[in-house]
Amino acid sequence: MSGKAARKSRSQTPKSPPPVGKGGGGLPRAWLYGGIGGIAAVVAIVLVLASVLGGDDDSAPSAGVDGTATAQLLDGIAQDGLWLGDPAAPVIMYEFVDMQCPFCQKASTNVLPDLIADYVRTGKVRIQLRGLAFIGPDSEKAMRAVIAAGFQERAWHVEHLLYEHQGDENDGWVTDRLLRDVGAAVAGLDVEKMLADMDSDAVDDELGASAGEAQAGGIRSTPSFLAAKAGGKLSVVEYSTLEPEPFREALDKLLGA
Repeated sequence: MSGKAARKSRSQTPKSPPPVGKGGGGLPRAWLYGGIGGIAAVVAIVLVLASVLGGDDDSAPSAGVDGTATAQLLDGIAQDGLWLGDPAAPVIMYEFVDMQCPFCQKASTNVLPDLIADYVRTGKVRIQLRGLAFIGPDSEKAMRAVIAAGFQERAWHVEHLLYEHQGDENDGWVTDRLLRDVGAAVAGLDVEKMLADMDSDAVDDELGASAGEAQAGGIRSTPSFLAAKAGGKLSVVEYSTLEPEPFREALDKLLGA
């Protein structure tokens, strides 16, 4: 990605999510937030590091990305920005992730395919991806690509493929070569547009909004999930294992099953 020489500092005005009910859940996590001041500081540091370290790497070898399984999982399901699923779904769920978080990768592998097949594809649940970037510069660069792909209604394709090729934390695994290979594996995605949009003000705003929503919702670890009946009060989805069962129970309860 061709980064800006220096990203100007701006005051974000995050969107406020619906009120969040009491609840808790998630695996113990070392990467925790320390309040809104901590979030702002971390986001600012990541922006600077990404600008310095996120140079072009088109000379890197191809990652050999195969988008077949991802297409089978997602094709035919409505996407609108970072939303996945029917806008008329009776239940909504928010997923807060960091693209470098190994537990988030496990959720993408172990939990989301079942939920997408049985709840999203059937029109029962709509999920919104909320991207955080606090582990390091690769977190932000990857999430920028996901958000930019969302401008073309392909965010969930890019997110899923990046998780399939997740590397070690902060080792520079989110190369331009990987992003190009991931983009090329997604049918209908204009890769050059995605790469250009990654550095846009709209992506900056989306990152800031997600950080603000995490603070407002009491999100302190990743992955974290909030769910509610459409138009209702969000509450944390509690889980002790990253398997489909606890999420099925929570969604079935909201659906009245």
